[in-house]
Amino acid sequence: MIVADVSRNSPNIFLELGFALAFRKPTMVMMSIDSEGKIPSNLAGYMIITYDPENLLALERKLYRFIQYQVERRSATYA
Repeated sequence: MIVADVSRNSPNIFLELGFALAFRKPTMVMMSIDSEGKIPSNLAGYMIITYDPENLLALERKLYRFIQYQVERRSATYA
């Protein structure tokens, strides 16, 4: 599983995200609501989770649900 925060438009993050998407790894892309960067056009088709840095508990819940879904999905595949 990959969790990528694209809030800062870091080239390293985009490189790692590209590899994850190319290898079809379960990927959660997230971006802070106070980010000054824009979502790159090549990520427009992907779901991007927004989060408030002042409310990280809500982000924790989103991450938990994402991980839980991926674990259940993987378990069903190998059942």
